[in-house]
Amino acid sequence: KKQSKTIMNGNASVNPMKKVTVVLGAQWGDEGKGKVVDMLATHADLVCRCQGGNNAGHTVVVDEQEFAFT
Repeated sequence: KKQSKTIMNGNASVNPMKKVTVVLGAQWGDEGKGKVVDMLATHADLVCRCQGGNNAGHTVVVDEQEFAFT
C-alpha cells in the first residue's frame, strides 16, 4: 500500500488522501444547498464556493444574532 504524502506550504497542508465533499444542484434557484453546506462545513477544514449568477436572499444566524443578505 502506498503512503500518502502531505504537501506543506506555509501554514497550509494538502493531504491527497483526505475526503472531499461536493454539493451540486440540479435545479435553477434555491433548492436548499446552502443549508446542506452549512451542516457539512462544521466538520470541514476548508470550504470553497463558486456561483454563476444572482442568488436568493438568505438569513444567517450567528450567536443568536441575525444577518439578512438580499
